[in-house]
Amino acid sequence: MKKIRAGLVGSAGFSAEVLVRLLASHKQVKLTTLVSDSHSGVKISDIHRSLRGITGQRTVSYEPEKLISDCDVIFFSKPHTVNMKDTTDLVMLARKRGKKIRFIDLSGDFRLKKPQDYEKWYIKDNGNNKLSKIWGKQKSSGAYRKILKNSVYGIPEINGPKIRNACFVANPGCYPTGALLGIMPLVTAGAAGVKDIIINAYSGVSGAGRTGKPGGSGAAISGVDNIVPYKIAVHPHIPEIEQELSSAGLGARVSFSPHVGTFKYGILSTINLKMTGNLSMKKLHGIYGKFYKRSPFIRIRGEKYPQISDVTGTNFCDIGFTIDGRNKRIVVITAIDNLHKGASGQAVQNMNIMFGAKETEGLV
Repeated sequence: MKKIRAGLVGSAGFSAEVLVRLLASHKQVKLTTLVSDSHSGVKISDIHRSLRGITGQRTVSYEPEKLISDCDVIFFSKPHTVNMKDTTDLVMLARKRGKKIRFIDLSGDFRLKKPQDYEKWYIKDNGNNKLSKIWGKQKSSGAYRKILKNSVYGIPEINGPKIRNACFVANPGCYPTGALLGIMPLVTAGAAGVKDIIINAYSGVSGAGRTGKPGGSGAAISGVDNIVPYKIAVHPHIPEIEQELSSAGLGARVSFSPHVGTFKYGILSTINLKMTGNLSMKKLHGIYGKFYKRSPFIRIRGEKYPQISDVTGTNFCDIGFTIDGRNKRIVVITAIDNLHKGASGQAVQNMNIMFGAKETEGLV
């Protein structure tokens, strides 16, 4: 198989660090371009010290024409909204030049299919005039809406066939990945409803992104040995979860409470759903086993509830569950590494599917 030429726009963040490591070690990938606007010309191993001995490739400035000439797949790992126009312009430039390039965006810019939802959850009341101006110009763009319409939401275990033929994949958020992988088998089988879902999730500090200079620490948290609730009922991953669940049952509604802890990596989600009828543990095992029978990164744990340490540094999602018969509810626990299955690992998994490589290549 001819090597896949891969480029990355936005090379300084936590997700980029993992993505570069995975791509540099991938037997079927040639990592051609690492773009960093803020640190052009710097060795990527000086930005991310964990990459020493893996790759010393230097970052470059953003040059759209060269990027589409040198790449078969381009990953975007930039903050929400900031790169939306450049992403749109690059996709359209590739089409104009007749380049059959695949794109995988790790931001939230193309996940929500309704622009008004993006505006509500990502733009309004954020107090950032710069982002508001970018969005004001972008939301009426025909090119943006065309890409949005054709983009595929990239959870391989749910949208694998669509991903295979996609030109643009919107890589899912970390919280929605853990939540949807736990919920979707149940609502698809009709074992649980979509109207009364409660999700409590706990993320490591790396989920907040990198602050300060490359090579520095992650976002600060109040003290040590602590868990801090934040963005209760207003987190922008809420509409993402509801949107994808609504494809299985109309009118999905979730109550989502995210927390950040003082550990570095991982997300543990405890999900509470209302049963639609009688259900046994044997049947519950059968539902998950059938749904994920061809999913190499799903590990069904049942009553052996997963923990974050079980999945750290991997692309696995471990799923445990039980029945709360007294309250007629199902309780599901999922664990993922937020930077692997919740971001970069899933992006590489999507790339593998898009290019016909083995789904697990470069990930196990």
